Amino acid sequence: MRVLPTLHQWLEHNLSTLDAIIFDIDGVLQVKGSAARGSRRLIEMLRRKNFPFYLLTNDGDHSTEEKADVLNNSGLCVSPDEIVSCADGLAGLFGSLEQQYPDGSSEKKDASDNGHALMGTTNNESPIVTDTSRDFHINRYSKQFLHKLSDTPFFIMGCLGTPCFAQKAGLKTTRNLQKIDICQGIIVGERNYDWEKTINAAVNFFIRYPEAPLIVPNPDEYYPGQNGQLCIGAGGVAGFMVQILKSYGITIEPLYLGKPFSPIFKKTHELLEKKYGKTIPLDRILMVGDYINSDIKGAKDFGCRSAIVLTGVTTIEMLQKSEIIPDMVFEILG
Repeated sequence: MRVLPTLHQWLEHNLSTLDAIIFDIDGVLQVKGSAARGSRRLIEMLRRKNFPFYLLTNDGDHSTEEKADVLNNSGLCVSPDEIVSCADGLAGLFGSLEQQYPDGSSEKKDASDNGHALMGTTNNESPIVTDTSRDFHINRYSKQFLHKLSDTPFFIMGCLGTPCFAQKAGLKTTRNLQKIDICQGIIVGERNYDWEKTINAAVNFFIRYPEAPLIVPNPDEYYPGQNGQLCIGAGGVAGFMVQILKSYGITIEPLYLGKPFSPIFKKTHELLEKKYGKTIPLDRILMVGDYINSDIKGAKDFGCRSAIVLTGVTTIEMLQKSEIIPDMVFEILG
């Protein structure tokens, strides 16, 4: 496997083969809390050329405003409107459902009809089927709960940014466990909640209302914490609940919004074309990431080109063993 020295150097000779670039943030533009080597110079070069780019993140527990502040403090000049978060898909998700099912047809047959529950930010049901392809499938349950979205809450597990992504999407929310039974669904966020009480309440919610939606903005099972330790992500919490319910005889299929699933890529593609006022073919977009199973798999499934930098979670040894192969591999950004 050929490893090229820097992405910046490659772009100097090959930028004309692309129409846009999308960057992962952690492990790519920012490494261990500091701007990655060459990242500032690379972003400045793209700005000078007015070349289309966006930043993607599966960090759904920080708003794009908060994420931009972190990047600016590390020395990267980035504005919130240049960042797309996994949780941004909440707005696009319900907007697309309204277009597909404008009448909100079908009536619910149980109490989940009365509200939404947010574990960080959402609740999911078995009839919803997701995949990582460009168009994910929403089953008939979407029709059933759609007409209630405007006047009932979601139960949020943990953080969903400040300001809250769910509220920015126009959803009513609650973190009050006493109100979970009036919710229509659960959204799984991260950090800062009582895991035992909240997960127990969420599992029992789905036992009572197995057709309620479980929405998981960040599919990552874990993420790097301080001092080399791992932290359990929203995807890990959702997976744990799914396994418990499965052993009890109830099948729940979470609806994932972040990488490698299609909603975050679809949202970014729409924003690129809208911002720059032109059609941008998927095969002329380069996704630059550090995680094989998230950044690279998601890009390839969506139809984009892919490049991995060896400054994050993926090592050359991991790449050599992987069935998912990026189009290019770089040591560093620049």
